[in-house]
Amino acid sequence: MKAANTVPLFRWARSMNAMKEKPQSMLLPILAAVVLAGLGRMVIQRIREDRRAAGAAREDLGQKVSEVMRGRR
Repeated sequence: MKAANTVPLFRWARSMNAMKEKPQSMLLPILAAVVLAGLGRMVIQRIREDRRAAGAAREDLGQKVSEVMRGRR
């Protein structure tokens, strides 16, 4: 009995061998990269907006403190 000349008995075994020879599609890795880049951009924009809002709140607080301190004198 020679094992090298055997033919797979099941269709799925033949299709599995055929899948090994097919080139991989680049669609999924490219799509994943685009999604990650978009999410990263959204996060960066959110951080910038939060910093601007915090800076504006600090300026308002500073002005109020200055007004209160001037009024006490």
